[in-house]
Amino acid sequence: MAAALGDGQIVIWDLDRSQPRLSFQPDAGRMTTAMTFAGSSERLLTVGPDLALWDTSTGSCLLRAPLNTPLADIVFHHASQTVIHTAEDSLMALPSR
Repeated sequence: MAAALGDGQIVIWDLDRSQPRLSFQPDAGRMTTAMTFAGSSERLLTVGPDLALWDTSTGSCLLRAPLNTPLADIVFHHASQTVIHTAEDSLMALPSR
């Protein structure tokens, strides 16, 4: 499980041990508004001022892409390897392969 805190920090939880496994601060002042695990718990896709893909074992950013429109939510569809996102008035599916 992952949680975005009010100060921008992202925490990856180890639910078996009921404790944080990793905690990292993406950027000063960067607020995460939505997130989903991408494919497995090894990658985390976040939405903020941009779209970012994180390595959940290190907290390092693997990919960052600017957003042309603010996103409301994101979901990773595991079977089709597709990122589905919603904006204020639209729904879009992006193949991740």
